[in-house]
This record gives sequence, C-alpha cells and structure tokens, in this order.
Amino acid sequence: MLAAKDLLRDLMFVPSDEKKKQGSQGENETLVQRKDQMQPRALASLPAPYKVVDQPLKLRPQDWHRVVAVFLQGPRVAVQTVAMAFA
Repeated sequence: MLAAKDLLRDLMFVPSDEKKKQGSQGENETLVQRKDQMQPRALASLPAPYKVVDQPLKLRPQDWHRVVAVFLQGPRVAVQTVAMAFA
C-alpha cells in the first residue's frame, strides 16, 4: 500500500522499496483526494475522495457497493483465495 497514493492521486508508480528508502511507512487505510479530469469544467475542480484500505476482509457486506477497484498483489494462491472470498 506504500505506492497507492502516488498511483491513484498522481498516476505515477513508485516501487515500494523506493518508498521505504524515502522513509514512507505502510498504512492500513488512507484517503486519496483526486480531481476527475473527465468531468465537465464546473465539476472537475471538486476533488473526489477515495478511501484506500489494505485489508478488504474487514469490509462489511454493505460497503462493497461503493468499491470502485480492487488491486491484488502476492502469490497466485493468495490472490485466488481473496478473489474467491468476494466472488
């Protein structure tokens, strides 16, 4: 989750090991504010908040209707296990 803010806010990928060298520490949850360039000019100036969580198993069933993306990383078995939990 070290690279989440840079990736989602600035559309720039910074590898986790580089973020660690910069002194960044992992968080379980963070809020990313992003301006939507696809909106009409009047709405584009308003930032949209996105809550980023590192532990999707803690989401309640009623939270899932607001999920806009899921990023998975790790061994294939672990990714399949998580994916099956939410299928």
